[in-house]
Formats: sequence, structure tokens, C-alpha cells
Amino acid sequence: MKKNLTIIIFSIALYSCTLNNNEIKEVWWKCCGDEPVLRDFPTFSDKNLRNDTVFIQTIDLKDSAFAVIFETEKRWFADNVIYVRLLGTGAIGRYCDKGKLKN
Repeated sequence: MKKNLTIIIFSIALYSCTLNNNEIKEVWWKCCGDEPVLRDFPTFSDKNLRNDTVFIQTIDLKDSAFAVIFETEKRWFADNVIYVRLLGTGAIGRYCDKGKLKN
């Protein structure tokens, strides 16, 4: 019984430490590390997120893979964090959650 309870608590803790696509799209982000690889205040509300890949629409209206969100940190008492790697250059950027987007 004690072992089962430990496994359940550990599973909940792991699940609650990641961000889903909607949580990423609903907020605006600020570069909180080195140089910004996207821009200083990117939003993903107008981007197509599939799994961990960020797609943008090209001039010919086709989706093109642009970047990968390779790590997320959901924090309880601090800003959430995502790490983004650009596919073209391999550059990595760290971005912090700065609040919900206004409709």
C-alpha cells in the first residue's frame, strides 16, 4: 500500500511539472537568459504547436517546422520556463512565462 501511494504521488508530481501546448500558447514569454533566439517577447498563440515542434506558415501557406521546445519547467512559486532550439541554427533560448495574453 505504501509503495502504491509513493508511485501515485511521484506520477502526479512528474505530470504537474510539464507544460502542455495550451499553457504555452496562452501566455507571453520573455527571454530570461542569454541572447534571445526568437525575439525578446515571443508569443506562440499564432503558431501551430504539434507535440514539441513549432510550425510557422510560409508565404506559400504551408506549415514549416521552425523550432523545437525541448524542455519545459512548470514552477509553483516562480515563472514557468521553456527552452527553445531553432532548427536552422541550433541556437537555444530560455524563455520565462510573464502572464496570460489579453484577448
